[in-house]
Amino acid sequence: MAAATSRLAGHQTAKATGLMKALLFTINNALLFLCVSMYLGTGWSMVLFYFPIAPQLTVDNYYLEFVPAVDAATQFFTIMTKLMIASCVVMIVAEWRTWRRWLPLTVLATVTAATVLTIYWIFSAQRRDEGRHQKSGCPAADSRGVDGPEQNSRRPLVCPVDGHDDLLRRAGRSRKGHAMKTRDGLYWALVVIAVLTVISGLVQMVATDFELRMLNADSTATSRHFFGIVGMFMTLFGCAMLHALLSSTNHPVVIFWASLQKFGAFCAVAPGVHRGIFSALALSVAFFDFGSGAVGLWYWRRIRATR
Repeated sequence: MAAATSRLAGHQTAKATGLMKALLFTINNALLFLCVSMYLGTGWSMVLFYFPIAPQLTVDNYYLEFVPAVDAATQFFTIMTKLMIASCVVMIVAEWRTWRRWLPLTVLATVTAATVLTIYWIFSAQRRDEGRHQKSGCPAADSRGVDGPEQNSRRPLVCPVDGHDDLLRRAGRSRKGHAMKTRDGLYWALVVIAVLTVISGLVQMVATDFELRMLNADSTATSRHFFGIVGMFMTLFGCAMLHALLSSTNHPVVIFWASLQKFGAFCAVAPGVHRGIFSALALSVAFFDFGSGAVGLWYWRRIRATR
C-alpha cells in the first residue's frame, strides 16, 4: 500500500513538473516570437516609411526625423537582442530532437549576422563620417563662426572656443575626477542581467525543491540545503553588481568578479548536464550565464579603460 502511494505521488509530481516545463517553454517561445516580430517589423517600417523621405531631408530637419529615434532604438534592441539569443538557446535545447530546432537556429544565425553587420560596417561608417566632420585641432585665430551643438560627440574640448581664451574641462569627468558613467545599451543589458541574477537567486533559496524537480535532479535534504546556499551567493553577487552599476561612479573590480562568477556557474552546471545530474534545461541556464559573463567582462574592459 505504501509503495503504491509512493508511486502515485511520484507520478503526480512528474506530471506537474512536465506541465510546468511545457508552460515555461511556451512562454519562452512566445517571447521569442514577439521579439522577432518587433525586430522584423521595425526594420521594414524604416525601409517603407522612413527611407523614402530621405531625399527631402536637409541639414536643418534631419536630426529630429532620425537621430533621436535611432538612438532610442539602438539602446532598446541591444537589450532585446541578448534576450532573443538566450531565448533561442532555450528553444534549441528543448526542440533539439525535432524539426523545430531549425527555427531558433535560423533566428540565431540571422541575429548574429545583423549584429556583425551593425558593428563592423554601419558603426565603422559612422565613425569615418564623424572623422570627416569633426577635425581635431584648434580653430583659426580669426575664426568667429561656431558650429551648432553636437550630441554624444565624445570629443574633449581643450582649445579656445570662438577665439576667446575660455577652456572647457574634458568631457567624461566629474568634479571629483571620477569617470562619469555612460548609460548605453551595454550598461542597461548588464543591469537587466544583475536583476535577473538577484531574482533567480531568491527563487532558488525559497523554492529549492521546485527548481531541483524542474531540473530532474535528486531532491534530498542535503541537496536542497546546498542548492539554497548556492542561491544565496547568486543573490549576493547579483546585488553587488547591481549596486556597483547604480552607483554614481564605476567599480570595475566588482564587475570583474561578478562576471567571473557567471563563468564559474557555467563551468559548474555544464558538466552536471553532461553527467546526467541535471536535465537539458539547465544547459540553457549555463549558456545564459556564459553570455552574461562575456557581457560583464566587455563592460569591465570599457570602464577600466576610462579610469
